[in-house]
Amino acid sequence: MKSKKFSKSKSKFYEKSFTSIYRILVSINKGMYLSQMARKLGMSKQNVAYYLKKLEKEGYIQTEIRTSAKFYTLTEKGKEFLKKLRIKLTKSQKFSLPTTEEVRLHNLAIKFPILEDNPNFNWQRANPNLKNWLEKYQTLDQYGITLKKTTKHIIVYIHQFYAKDYSEWLNKLLVRIALVDRYLRDNGIKIDIFNGKVISQHIAINMNKQIEDSLKRIVGKKITASINLGRKAKSVYPSDLKAKAWIDYSLGRMELESNDMEYIENFMLMPERVARFEKLGEFILEQQYQFSQNLALHMEILREMKETLKEIRDSLRGRDNER
Repeated sequence: MKSKKFSKSKSKFYEKSFTSIYRILVSINKGMYLSQMARKLGMSKQNVAYYLKKLEKEGYIQTEIRTSAKFYTLTEKGKEFLKKLRIKLTKSQKFSLPTTEEVRLHNLAIKFPILEDNPNFNWQRANPNLKNWLEKYQTLDQYGITLKKTTKHIIVYIHQFYAKDYSEWLNKLLVRIALVDRYLRDNGIKIDIFNGKVISQHIAINMNKQIEDSLKRIVGKKITASINLGRKAKSVYPSDLKAKAWIDYSLGRMELESNDMEYIENFMLMPERVARFEKLGEFILEQQYQFSQNLALHMEILREMKETLKEIRDSLRGRDNER
C-alpha cells in the first residue's frame, strides 16, 4: 500500500522532472560527488542537491563521506527504479528525451537588480542553520530554473534545454526570462528586466557526425580544445565575459560549446551561408559565361566591321585611280 500511495502522491513530481531525475541517476550509477554531477549535467549545485535530497529520502540513493564530501551511489532500489525509467523512456513518447535537437543550453546565469522586494516571500535558505546567511534560493523545476537572491539582486540560473535550431533556442530562452519576471511579480517582487547582466553562459551544439569522426581520427577520441575569439561574448544581456569556444564531452558525446551567441549563430548558419555562397558562385560563373559569349559576339561584329571598312576603303581607292 505504501508504494501505491507513493505512486499517486509523487507521480506528478517524477513525471514533471523525469528528464532531470533520469540524467542524475544515470550519472551516479557508478558513484559521483555533487560538484562533479552538477558540472557534468550543466546544472547548479543547488538544483542537483534538491533532486538528490528527494531521491535519498525515497531510498534510491545513498551517501558516504569521502575526503570531507558526500559521495553518492545508487541503492538496489535505485537501480531497479532506473531500469523502470529506462523502460518508460523506450516505450512512451511522453517520457522520451531529446535526441535530434541541434542546440543545447548548458547553463546560463543572469543577474537582475531588484526594484521592489517582498520580505515575506518564503525563500529556501542555502543553509537553514545560518540565520544571517544572505543567499536564498527558489527552484522552478517545471521550467528548469533556479532563482538565487542576494541583498540587491536576483540571479536567474536557467538550466539545460534543447532546441532544433538557433531561432527556437533563442525563443525558448526569452520565454523563460519572461516567465521568471511574471512569477516574481505575482509574488510581490519586481526586477529590472531590461538591465540584466550575464555572469555565466554555456551553449552547446551537436557536432556533425562526419566532422566528429574526422576530428577523432586526427586527434583521438577524447580531445579537449579551446579557442579565444578575441572579443566580448554576445548574449541576450550585456556581459564582461570574453568570448571563447571549446569542445566538450560532458554528456558522453562530442559537442561544440561556446559562451558567445554570435559564434553559435554563425556556426548554425554556416551551411546556409555556404549554400548561398555556392549559389552566388553559380550566378557569377553564369554571368562570366554570358559575358564571354557576348564578348565573342562583340569581337565577331568588330571583325565584320573591319572587313566592311576595308572593302569600302578599297572601293574608294579604286574610284580615285579611275579618275
